[in-house]
Amino acid sequence: MADPLQLVIDANVLVAAFLKAATTRNLLLDERLKLYSPEYLLIEAKKVLKSRLAKSWQGFPGLDFDQLFAILTDGITVLPKEDYAPFLGKASEIAPHEEDSPYLACALKLGIPLWSNDSGMGNQTLVKVFTTEKLLAELAKR
Repeated sequence: MADPLQLVIDANVLVAAFLKAATTRNLLLDERLKLYSPEYLLIEAKKVLKSRLAKSWQGFPGLDFDQLFAILTDGITVLPKEDYAPFLGKASEIAPHEEDSPYLACALKLGIPLWSNDSGMGNQTLVKVFTTEKLLAELAKR
């Protein structure tokens, strides 16, 4: 088996795994991927998802929200801010939005691509960006 494809995961991908695409859920658990995130991703994503899903959460058979969240995020390696802080300045210069800077900083620090469905992320040239669609095409080649 080939080495896993290493990616920094953006919050919009994690949110998508809860709100719609089963494809995204499956990719989060795919052994061909090694995922990383800035430290606040899991805290912020959980807060956003809980507020958005408070009234509409249907759950999954046998799992509550916290259990599913734990399963889907278990394989994500979290980088503490001090690890990617030296790259935040450059990341802020190229980020489409300020809240995107930590993801780009992690990708710059690790020298790996970013998995994001934010169309603005692809407008910079320092970090390769995979959308879910492009990621599926890349994995099909492996």
